[in-house]
Amino acid sequence: MIVPGIAAAFMLSLALSLDDYIITSFVAGNVSTFPREVFDSSRVTIPPQVHVIATMLMLISIAVIVLSSVAGYRRYAKVK
Repeated sequence: MIVPGIAAAFMLSLALSLDDYIITSFVAGNVSTFPREVFDSSRVTIPPQVHVIATMLMLISIAVIVLSSVAGYRRYAKVK
């Protein structure tokens, strides 16, 4: 029962960490981190890798939601 919650928390924390450019820019110093690279490269154009990562995060999130819903319906059906 706890696995869907853990998976959802993992994906949410991953999405928030990718989106957290402001904190990264204050903390990172001279180190070039992934959010800074994405932000710097998107000033000119948005690279296709950004779209790929966003699509992968969205598809994984949808898959986890659908699988947990199906598992929940099956458990509910067995109880009746």
